[in-house]
Amino acid sequence: MDTLCDHNKEVYAEANNEVDAENTQETENQNGNQTETEIEMNLHTHVQNPFLSANFEELDWSGEFNPRTLDWIELDFVGNESMGIASAFNYLTGCCGKKKSKKQVKPIIPPLFTLRHLLNNASSERLRAPSAKFDPRIWVSNHFLPVIVGTFQTVVEAGSKLQRDLYGVLIHVKETEAGEHEIVSVGCLSQHDAAEFRKRLAIAKPVNGIKAFIYDMQNRSGVAGAEMDRVKLRKNPDLCLLEAQLKALNGDVSYHDDLMGPMIAWIKRSDHSVMSDALRKICLTRGDGKVKTLAGTDLDYILARASGVPEDEL
Repeated sequence: MDTLCDHNKEVYAEANNEVDAENTQETENQNGNQTETEIEMNLHTHVQNPFLSANFEELDWSGEFNPRTLDWIELDFVGNESMGIASAFNYLTGCCGKKKSKKQVKPIIPPLFTLRHLLNNASSERLRAPSAKFDPRIWVSNHFLPVIVGTFQTVVEAGSKLQRDLYGVLIHVKETEAGEHEIVSVGCLSQHDAAEFRKRLAIAKPVNGIKAFIYDMQNRSGVAGAEMDRVKLRKNPDLCLLEAQLKALNGDVSYHDDLMGPMIAWIKRSDHSVMSDALRKICLTRGDGKVKTLAGTDLDYILARASGVPEDEL
């Protein structure tokens, strides 16, 4: 009987090991699709952070436009004061008013803002001061950062606690004659936005010389749209700097090795004291109590190196 029990235990252990191995392999296979799951979870739940004084509901992107092009971004950019009021009015009346006739081809899309513009208008001087140092190609949708809201709803500022966590960005690149990719636009999306673009990118017609794709900030790879070489993307110094700035906006304190060099160089080119103050404020504000100090973090190392502290002293 003891021999039989021992045999059963061995069989049971082997079966468990096989299951564990299968689960491990399945987990590894799913790593590249992490954002897809996150997007699907929020596909039908378009309600803003519950801390808002009133729920902010994301509206649908309506009308026909090709997300692989750049013209829809240029048409509806709320990047300067002269366009802001008109674009916001057209958006709200278009969504709440009568249905557009088939002859009207201009799509109704959420207001879009340049990150520089929002930081330059922040209530905190610590965020206004370095606003011009952020890349002008970075923009955010009103769904990711609700700036235009309804009555009794809270306007969400860039870098604040109520800002959504950043999972995916929409990137447009132009192909150069040398076969390289020049990044021309990077948009911060809510998960609802990302789900919308995944659908549109899947059926959109290709555009000569321009590629558009959704870049997953966690996996650091393209997950929808144009197929991009993952290794080349991660080694692209321009994208690395843009990615580092986006992580700074998100309040991240951990940085991949590829991002540290560009991040240090960026802070060195800027006013170190001003940048350090701004980045510390965003991280400690968005940490939700979890990040009480930057000591020992990648960001702490980056700020120290940017200030001139030798690496062998860290």
